[in-house]
Amino acid sequence: MADVAARLARPSIRLVTLAGVGGIGKTRLALRAADAVADRYDDGAWLVDLAEADTDTASHVCGAIAAALKIVGEPDRWSVDLLAGRLAGRKLLLLLDNCEHVLAAVRQVAYGLLVAAAGLDILATSREKLGIYGERVIDVPPLSVRGTRGLSESEAVRLLVERAESAGVVLLEEDLDDARRLCTLLDGLPLAIELAAGRLMDLSLVGLVDQLGEEREDHTDGTGARFDLLVGGPRGSRSHHQTLRRTFEWSRARLTVAQQRMWVRLAAFRGGFTLDAAQSVCSDVVGSRAEGLEMLTTLIRQSIVGVERLSDENRYRMLETVRQYAMHVIGSDAEIRAARDAHADYYRTLVRRAALQWISPDEVSWMLLVRQEWSNIRAAITYLFGRRDQELAGAEMAVNLSRLRHWAWTSIMADVRQWLQWGIAAHPPTPTRLLVRLLANQAWIALTLGRSDEADVLIQWARSAAEVVDEPDLEPLLLYVEGTRMWLAEPDEQRAVQAVDLLAEASARIPAEEQSDRYAALYFEALAAAFLGDTETARAAGERAQLAAESHGAQWSLSWTWWARGMGELLHGEMPRAAVDAIALFQRGLRMQRDLGDMGEPTWCLWGIACAAAHLGDAARAARLLGASRRLQQVNEITLPGLRPWQRLQQRAHTVAVERLGETAYAEQVASGAAMPFADAVDLALTDARSQHHVTSSAQAPPDGLTRREFAIAQLVAAGKTSEQIGADLAIAASTVDRHVFNLRTKLGLPNRTAIASWLHTHVDGSSTRPANP
Repeated sequence: MADVAARLARPSIRLVTLAGVGGIGKTRLALRAADAVADRYDDGAWLVDLAEADTDTASHVCGAIAAALKIVGEPDRWSVDLLAGRLAGRKLLLLLDNCEHVLAAVRQVAYGLLVAAAGLDILATSREKLGIYGERVIDVPPLSVRGTRGLSESEAVRLLVERAESAGVVLLEEDLDDARRLCTLLDGLPLAIELAAGRLMDLSLVGLVDQLGEEREDHTDGTGARFDLLVGGPRGSRSHHQTLRRTFEWSRARLTVAQQRMWVRLAAFRGGFTLDAAQSVCSDVVGSRAEGLEMLTTLIRQSIVGVERLSDENRYRMLETVRQYAMHVIGSDAEIRAARDAHADYYRTLVRRAALQWISPDEVSWMLLVRQEWSNIRAAITYLFGRRDQELAGAEMAVNLSRLRHWAWTSIMADVRQWLQWGIAAHPPTPTRLLVRLLANQAWIALTLGRSDEADVLIQWARSAAEVVDEPDLEPLLLYVEGTRMWLAEPDEQRAVQAVDLLAEASARIPAEEQSDRYAALYFEALAAAFLGDTETARAAGERAQLAAESHGAQWSLSWTWWARGMGELLHGEMPRAAVDAIALFQRGLRMQRDLGDMGEPTWCLWGIACAAAHLGDAARAARLLGASRRLQQVNEITLPGLRPWQRLQQRAHTVAVERLGETAYAEQVASGAAMPFADAVDLALTDARSQHHVTSSAQAPPDGLTRREFAIAQLVAAGKTSEQIGADLAIAASTVDRHVFNLRTKLGLPNRTAIASWLHTHVDGSSTRPANP
């Protein structure tokens, strides 16, 4: 790790590739190295996992990088130049993991970004080097086996001891020689050691060594060449290929046919899975839920499946090499298709349930679950659209995802827009209810992005299709979209005021069971009234939206009603008191959004606070928040100046700030705000309300959006502890700590460990450095 960090510290080296056979520990080493150097980068280090990439194109790789950085864009329109433009002025480290899946595209993208984005460095992991000028390649060796200090003497033996303890087996000093022999037989490969340690539940260490020694001879069952191709790696790693292949085949031979089938079924998951998901996808493989749990436990004991113990429920994962072995070696074509069918059915049902329960007390839980399962959702809907007989099922799934309003989360909106477009393209010529919904929902998203010309075409098409279908219950949906268009894009102010009546009619006519659409129409009625109506109409509509969210216990939706009411005060209230009241309402919504881990919606609250601050004469703060909001607009592809109702407010805030500061100072403050990390921008917006803000202490529940484990790790990071020290405190592996640190930095939008400590002390009043109960 020190070698990697040292190379990245040299200004002349901007691309370091960790190369090695599958299962040798490249990702673990890269994560630890990236975490060690993250403080050197103002915008932090970001993990981009390319294991799920299935298209070797520059556009696809650029899209994966943008998604990891939470930069929204059209998935099929990404280019190196476009991405480089979004990264201009940022100083960050990209960790491109599993590059071998899309090697040609990574070469093109990495070279282009390094040339165009001066503040960017890249740390890559691959089974072979990228082959780019200036690349420094570090061949990752196996773990060391020999040492002089007993069971803690070497990396390989330490890993074996740690994994054996996780399986409930304690190795003693007298086991040292056999532990060395086992690690030697396994060439010091981390993945092979983890798989072998899982067998210690059933075999003694001596018996395990003897069996592996007997199986050292090369196999001739026809899978060797396929698995050599699967694991890849630099030249000279042939013996490592054979070791991994023998280890996998040895583990497979000790499983029943049903357990092997479960292995293949679980390989369909991406990004982990829950017990419920596993039980559902494997339902026709196991006889009962109890039997399924027993089989899953067997796979865990053999280290085929890993378990991440969270505060609410366990989450299970499969290493990429393990997953690929199941998909490419064990599973037949028919079994793999059955696995992907079952996987798609499960997530199609999950999304449908989420759409029905969106505006409810479970709204935040669904929001977090959908975000957690996004990799699986993406895999499922992509699979459905890839089969001609399932394209309409994919289209239905896209409609339900758009009804969640979950597209508004950063980096997810582009996916939903693309899937809606796929659904429109796949739909037969004859109009149906599904086509009307696809068109209407796509039009609505286009309107919120300021793309009125695109929306007008879609609305007209949806209206024509609805006339053919001739089902009256589609009318409220069309009224809702047309009312939104009338408010956001109608240039004739005399006609624009009709938006309030259209949206009021839509909210009244949408069936109660479609509560997500019904609330959205009510909320937009409140906003339209704020911009187009009088004081009383605006306040009455805002209060109705607030009451609807409160009556359903919908916290995320409630945060938006505070924003709508804030706009009403800002537009119709008596200054300066109205500006003070508006800021308080905006801050209330912003605080809820921040605590939920939302990085998209604060764009609007920051903008609203900036406009209100300008009214109060706080020009410097207004300018900085306008700059921060502008940066988030670019990241989220929101065009506030393209939304007609926002133009006058933005111009007024700009004019006031320039008059007070002067053009030069104003430009400097805007640039300063645009350069601020997300967390700092939110902190600036909440500054004057901090004394009123209280978040639970370490002895209580963690802030919303973080698990107890992540909260505990955040506190230990704030105390200055290393991953190894945190792992020892919490009885988990240092590599697991590294992944938690990456996850919570991504959730909070923080660039490095120092920023985690700052966030904790800022947002958790009186936070201590002792860990919360995991």
